[in-house]
Amino acid sequence: GLEHITIETNATQKLTPFFKNFLDAYKIHITWSCSPKLGISGEDWKDAIKPEVVQEYNRVRNSELYLKFVVQDNEDIKEVKTAQHVYGLNAPVYLMPCGGTVEGLELTEKDVAELALKYGYRFSPRLHVHLFGNAWGT
Repeated sequence: GLEHITIETNATQKLTPFFKNFLDAYKIHITWSCSPKLGISGEDWKDAIKPEVVQEYNRVRNSELYLKFVVQDNEDIKEVKTAQHVYGLNAPVYLMPCGGTVEGLELTEKDVAELALKYGYRFSPRLHVHLFGNAWGT
């Protein structure tokens, strides 16, 4: 049977009681891939950063979570650090380079990987863009 699921979310939507009860009822391991939007996305901080929602995900039985931020440069790291503080969790943090095309990624990928190394974060490439492009279904 099903032993593990990963739920990717922008971390702004509270769990409905039905869904939380559903998740708690099964003995499956859940990974929450929380990808809150930073200013680079055009989202307002108050709409994108919801610590109470992420903390709710973290309380689901048999679950763990990590944070994944799309960044471009060192300026975005300030927001990442602030978000980490606001969330108040000791969760792994991944940095993903900004860019939806191979050409765009070539401009940021190396710099973002170096930022991850510099600040002790993990790096998450956009491998699907290199392999398949950035179309729906990839």
